[in-house]
Amino acid sequence: MSLGSIFLDPNVVYVLLVAALWAVVTAVLLPGTGLIEVIALGGIGASILLLAQLPTNWLPVILIVLGVMMFLVLPLADYRFLGIGLLGLTLQAIGGWTLFFGSTLVSPVIIGVSVIVSLVYYRFALVPALQTQRGKPQMLEDQSLIGLRGRVQAIIDPVGTVYVSGESWTARRGDDLKDAIGIGAEVIVREREGLTLYVEPIKEKRDPQNDE
Repeated sequence: MSLGSIFLDPNVVYVLLVAALWAVVTAVLLPGTGLIEVIALGGIGASILLLAQLPTNWLPVILIVLGVMMFLVLPLADYRFLGIGLLGLTLQAIGGWTLFFGSTLVSPVIIGVSVIVSLVYYRFALVPALQTQRGKPQMLEDQSLIGLRGRVQAIIDPVGTVYVSGESWTARRGDDLKDAIGIGAEVIVREREGLTLYVEPIKEKRDPQNDE
């Protein structure tokens, strides 16, 4: 069997297409050094060239693309709408089964394995990586912390830890502040940069009667 016939095998083309699409999902959800992006673009380009040389039914190609791309939406739904993922896997399977005209078919075993591998990859690789990357609960990512008050857990000089809105955060004092902010001091959040909060101490109001 020649190298060309191997790459024109419908099973190989289907697997390449699905793998390239999942590389796209990975590149979008977990942007990195650019290597995954290059692999994704190369895989998509190679898949299109190979599909053009086979009796391809292009509508199922669209179904496969839509099916895999649904996993880009699932994290935005906070993993509550699992039906989106199941629909995506179903479209991936239907697209693979009807991908080619005539007697050129993708093996049902290959389709089934691709669906299982896709599910396992998303659940046990992408989801943990996303949770690690975020580092904080989704609620706090969507919540404005500017103006909230908190208390110092580890002395800020110039970097420490504060407890704000039920979570511990890395904190820095403002550039205009020279003194350290001690443990237990009440602070207010003035700015946020990623997972770091810029805070300043809350000055206690003086009671004029106590000054007499």
